[in-house]
Amino acid sequence: MKLFLKIMLLFLVSSSLWAKKGDIKSVFIYYGTDLAYDIAGSHDAIIVQPYSIETYTHRFKTYRNKIYTYVSVGELDDKTHKEWILGENKNWDSFVADIRIKAYQDYLLKKMKKLQKRGFKNFFFDTIDSYQMFLKDKKGQKSYENAMVDFFARVDKKFPNSKLIINRGFEIIDRVAKYCDGFLVESLYHGLDTKNKTYKKMKKNDITWLLGKLEKVKKYDLDIIVLDYLPLTDKIKVQESIKKISSLGFTPYIGSYNLESVGKSSITPFKREILIFYNSKTEPGDDKVFVRAHRLLATPLEYLGYIPILWDLQTKGFPKRFDNYAGVIVSMAKDLKDLNQYYSWVQSVIKSGVRILLLSDASIPNSTHLKKLGITVTVNEDKLSSDYPIIQQDDMIGYETKPLIRYRYNFYNPKNSKVILASKNSKGVKSVLSAITPWGGYVLNSSYMSFFREDIFWNIDPFKLFKQALKLKDFPIPDIMTKNGKRLLWIHIDGDGLVSGVEFKTTPTIAAQQLLESVVKKYDLPHSISIIEGEVSKKGVYPKFSEIATKYAREIFKQPNVLVASHTYSHPFNWAIVEKNPTITGHNLPVKNFRFSAKRELSGSLDFINKNLAPKDKKAKTVFWSGNCLPSENVLRYASKHNILAINGGETVRTQTKNSLEKISPIGIRRGKYYQIYAAVENENVFTNDWLGPYWGYELAIQTFQMTEKPIRIKPINIYYHFYITTKMASLNSLRKVYKWALSQEINPIYVTEYIQKAHNFYYASVAKKGDRYIFGGLKYIDELRLPKNLGFVDIQNSKGVIGFKDRYVHLNSKKVSLKFQNQDKNRDNFYLIETNGEIKKWTKNQISIESNIAIKAKFNLPKRCKITKLNGYKIKKGSNEIDISSTKIKKLTFNYE
Repeated sequence: MKLFLKIMLLFLVSSSLWAKKGDIKSVFIYYGTDLAYDIAGSHDAIIVQPYSIETYTHRFKTYRNKIYTYVSVGELDDKTHKEWILGENKNWDSFVADIRIKAYQDYLLKKMKKLQKRGFKNFFFDTIDSYQMFLKDKKGQKSYENAMVDFFARVDKKFPNSKLIINRGFEIIDRVAKYCDGFLVESLYHGLDTKNKTYKKMKKNDITWLLGKLEKVKKYDLDIIVLDYLPLTDKIKVQESIKKISSLGFTPYIGSYNLESVGKSSITPFKREILIFYNSKTEPGDDKVFVRAHRLLATPLEYLGYIPILWDLQTKGFPKRFDNYAGVIVSMAKDLKDLNQYYSWVQSVIKSGVRILLLSDASIPNSTHLKKLGITVTVNEDKLSSDYPIIQQDDMIGYETKPLIRYRYNFYNPKNSKVILASKNSKGVKSVLSAITPWGGYVLNSSYMSFFREDIFWNIDPFKLFKQALKLKDFPIPDIMTKNGKRLLWIHIDGDGLVSGVEFKTTPTIAAQQLLESVVKKYDLPHSISIIEGEVSKKGVYPKFSEIATKYAREIFKQPNVLVASHTYSHPFNWAIVEKNPTITGHNLPVKNFRFSAKRELSGSLDFINKNLAPKDKKAKTVFWSGNCLPSENVLRYASKHNILAINGGETVRTQTKNSLEKISPIGIRRGKYYQIYAAVENENVFTNDWLGPYWGYELAIQTFQMTEKPIRIKPINIYYHFYITTKMASLNSLRKVYKWALSQEINPIYVTEYIQKAHNFYYASVAKKGDRYIFGGLKYIDELRLPKNLGFVDIQNSKGVIGFKDRYVHLNSKKVSLKFQNQDKNRDNFYLIETNGEIKKWTKNQISIESNIAIKAKFNLPKRCKITKLNGYKIKKGSNEIDISSTKIKKLTFNYE
């Protein structure tokens, strides 16, 4: 007991003096099959099993430097090489290997090389001291330890740029510390009872021994991670353990038995993923892009900062774990094989503490199961079929239209709930049609939505509904609609119709020539322009026009405001059909000897452009999806693996005659492990009814831009069209109107590639709370945050990576960001950026440099004590505490201030 107290006192005294590296202050250890990057990403180190990670995703690539892949150094899963085996570890069904055998070392190094080729950079070495189970004599142990040290040296030589965390290895730490960045130990206070497959409290003697060993490790300037095991449902004990381990100067992680659940470390990540269940049997179309839950729920959830995850109950069944989700929404569950299984599963979600929203009649359990949820179900004795009056409604009712309550067979009355909408029958009996309940909420069809022809309107405010039912937390939201306080604008052009004839010209003119002269050269805005190889190439469908097509494609691509892209090789109309039947005809352009492959459509068309059309200093790396814009997971995987950025799809067309939230598509859709990024707004083909007229229809896109800006900015401005829009005077004039309107707005113009990267980034950015600060992970391309009102005002002076704000938008200039907030805006005495239409190239304590794609505009908060250098050629406008700097021609701004 005295020794234990002495050791503890020594740690408490020395922990404040101990200067460790400080690289790993929080850690995430996960051995499951679907890593939640939104949770893991804000940690300093992420330890994973290699088989569970898809390494070609944008998510993995962003977090690659902080991911450590598991390597079992001392144990094997099988005994193929019996000569390597020292014995069997029955606790984990594995075999202890002999590192002294060079062939085994070579095997490990080869394994690590394969992992490196897959994309892994850093390694976590486990089972280092398993040899002690079988080598009991000192001589044998010594020889093993010497061989292990030699192996570490070989690893360091072969992987000089890799970081290494090791699990234990006290006997060799003095000789291998120089190769390591972190040192992990398990079971300091709480460990595993492998015999009974449960948890156990460690004995004081074991704690004392381990603390004594760690005292030795501390002198090697390593980050020390303590992994303890506890039931994660015991939140009080988990938090106590984190605090206890942290007080010793160690990085804590509390994990579950098999490390397949979301554990806890020294920070608190915000769970951003929302699990959305649907039943494909009841959905239209042959692709999940048509699923009603995707069309209706994803957009408002994304605006709130959350990530919708679609889950087909019909084909995937019920997930066993929900701890990585911020909430669950069930939109359709009828026609399942086993409804009782579904009802039991709903109970298990509620029992786990994850809130669930039952959306629509088709998700409501029967009366027996509803009783367990605290809802009383009675039969409506009223036989009348007339409409019922509303007797109670929350302010979230009537969002786009008012509900019409018709006769219902069953009446519902929940206990201890907030009523959203209630009605009564002719006998005065009350029925609650939607409510926020202690476990989440439910919304029946009549209070959920209304149908008018092909349009769907919300009867209830989905933003308020989701927040309240799921108790979604507020946090600074990664924003991809805004940059430095101004709304983003980008232009991208599909290659269709490049050689089409211009109808209103008296001399033969093709669309490419007209686009060049009437648009690209006229409007000094960044354009991202693609061509279809099958239209331009001599081996394509228009060989007679290849020469003139090539001429104008080259001329367009060499313009300084043009980014080069591909619209594929053969322009697949239906991606699923041509992928399934590679030689089929009629589902793409009729190019000769066609055989579909992702390589030919993507890499092949890009190679053609780069070899034949693009300037040497301007290479194409971007593809605009063609046809139905529904690439498969395999095609998306190919694109990501080969670092090809891609966009298109989505159906955002919101106008005065089609004015519903359902008309605004989400940012994209997840297909397997990969995301397809949608265009923000549809192209002119849709606005002109598939090019059947009216040909001036694209000017209606202005309405879409306006209606996705107010009352909330939910989309950027995306001017998106085809070459053939220039062939008719009416359509070309509509395009001119769109450009004119866009240039009259407060915009920050970018190229499409920047938006694609931002969009991907939205789906894996991580937000966490550390004390009174918000910290972030993975903000690789996102440089703007949008603040919910109840967070208060950003405290610029005490935040990091923040250069300014405008309204609820916070501007960033660093990938390492932490925010602190204050109840009142006390930033007037600080110099900061209010807004600009450019990108920050340099921001130091005394110098600012900004570059824009158009004539520069910038506004700063300039305290009276601050002065800036004299600027010639700019228009300067000063207010009491603000300064506006602008130019009609100059696109750059650099000045010093003090």
